[in-house]
Amino acid sequence: MIWAGIMADEDTDLHMFDRSSLTGQRYRNEILAPYFRLFRGAYGPNFIFTDNYASPHKAEFVNEYLQLESIQLLEWSEISPDLNTIEHLWDVLGSSIAARKAAGRTVDELKSALVSEEVRLPQELIR
Repeated sequence: MIWAGIMADEDTDLHMFDRSSLTGQRYRNEILAPYFRLFRGAYGPNFIFTDNYASPHKAEFVNEYLQLESIQLLEWSEISPDLNTIEHLWDVLGSSIAARKAAGRTVDELKSALVSEEVRLPQELIR
């Protein structure tokens, strides 16, 4: 499982989960808590956060954390996930990996290919 985010005019580093199953608790502990510290440090306490409708994102554990931290959540339409900029980045990244002659025969090779392609993503996709 891989996670990435967009912060202002740049994307975050890819976060590679060491196990395949992502729960709401893991999402909170491994993504939200550390990245929210980064966002608050860069933009102050009034930043706006959004995610998609993946099950771990909507877990009660996550909702409680967002409320506890007073994080303003911008809801995206479930009907039009294509409005979420990160979905376009995933599409371009996936196409870049698919175009490689050797996308990766092992998990480690795939992770390396993803990181290599992610740094080459055009910033125009984010802005």
